[in-house]
Amino acid sequence: MRATHVPLADPGPPEIQPHLAPTRTGRGVAAPTVTEPRHRRMRNRVDQDPVAGSFRTVPPRVHGDRSTRTDTLPVVGNENPGAGLAYWNPLPAALEVESQWRRKIVRELSIGSGSWADKSWATVPGPFYTGMTDTCLTGPANARHLVMMGPDYGEIIYRQPTTPTDVRDMMNAAAEDPFGGYACDGDDRWTPETVRAWWADRARVQEWLDRELATHTQPHLRPEYDPLDELPALLGYSADLRGPLEQYLRGYLFWLQERREPRDGEPLPAL
Repeated sequence: MRATHVPLADPGPPEIQPHLAPTRTGRGVAAPTVTEPRHRRMRNRVDQDPVAGSFRTVPPRVHGDRSTRTDTLPVVGNENPGAGLAYWNPLPAALEVESQWRRKIVRELSIGSGSWADKSWATVPGPFYTGMTDTCLTGPANARHLVMMGPDYGEIIYRQPTTPTDVRDMMNAAAEDPFGGYACDGDDRWTPETVRAWWADRARVQEWLDRELATHTQPHLRPEYDPLDELPALLGYSADLRGPLEQYLRGYLFWLQERREPRDGEPLPAL
């Protein structure tokens, strides 16, 4: 049975306000009331990634002063501005997303209060990282191609954003974390020396991934998890360590040293 549609002029109390989706005419129309559990609703939004015209649907903001609901978000810039670059700086795109959420120009980006001291050793170097986060899988639900559960059961970033869509997903993951455990000042924390040290110790990360993959291929060893939830991230991170991550980190070293994106074909520092 269809749920009653609520007129746009009278959406009802905030706690029961339905999601408003844009139409071709740009007028909001109330969607049917959703009765699924919250974690299932979030997962469905990620899986479907609905797009209507030039707008993308995003989840409600819950972190910090981003509590005002924003149901639509214009697509940010070129879909792949970093194509052909060894490193693309994602922070300007993150500023644009934050500005659209707050509906004003934001010049200083803050996505949470994650502590560098709490950062997991399994986190991939880059501008985004996590400190202490919740364990309710909101990060993987919003950005499963970037965020996974780490060795200490908190969320970690195993792949840095390389497109505006990645940035939007990362920002959604940060906004959904009840602890506000994400941060984006990694460029001021990482140094060429610590990036090289992380890469030299990458076998530790691979060993952890191998142990997790072994238990996920034998579901009875991890009955508390659905293996399909984490398996793609485990396989993706393992593949990155054996392939494209080296080139990415060389590009990131260039960024840390020069504070600009390397030009196509420009020599990169060695790891």
